[in-house]
Amino acid sequence: MAIKQSMYDIFPVNKELHFVDRARFKYDFYIYNAIMTKMIKQMENMFSNHNKLFFMRFDLHIHNLGNIEDNNLKVSDFVRRFQRKVKRDYKLKRFAFTWVRERNTGLDTKPPHYHLYILIDGNKVKNATYLINFIKDIWTETYDRGTVHIPENCYTLMPRNNYEKINDVINRIYYLAKVPTKDSEIKHHMYSINSIIKRPPKTSPCDEKNIIKRTCIFSQ
Repeated sequence: MAIKQSMYDIFPVNKELHFVDRARFKYDFYIYNAIMTKMIKQMENMFSNHNKLFFMRFDLHIHNLGNIEDNNLKVSDFVRRFQRKVKRDYKLKRFAFTWVRERNTGLDTKPPHYHLYILIDGNKVKNATYLINFIKDIWTETYDRGTVHIPENCYTLMPRNNYEKINDVINRIYYLAKVPTKDSEIKHHMYSINSIIKRPPKTSPCDEKNIIKRTCIFSQ
């Protein structure tokens, strides 16, 4: 079955439209709609629970070709261990993550690398110092021949009402949804995005009174 692709670059978050600046990228590319849609939904659901989010990007590299399924399992195992430690140490209720698998050139001969990012409560996590150490230690324990790449400006704090910060992060995660370098013909998953439960809107006392009044009227 064909995977839907597009060059769509306008995305709604927190009832505001955010635009992707294609001039930021070295070349133009299509994106996988499913990946971008799930990442945006994940972000919105996190914002429904927290008024500020901590965003962090990093890469995991594997230095032998190996088996794609085994490599995916290694990354998934890393994420589980990293999530467990971060939630315990920072006393977090929610931990949103995304990873995508890519290969630069020669899909059959080059080892894959994985782009990852996390979204967590920005009121409890302010910087990436300890997280970077966690990532390096846990990835080494999970895969002793792997390496970690931490990009410049690897993290940012996003208040729910800060349009510029959110827009910048959307531009950064947009790159992860790109079609080039994704080995989509391989049957094994090329990405993983966990689900976050959206917090239901609060019902004000006035709304509750109106509901009771309407119920009484209809019951008479």
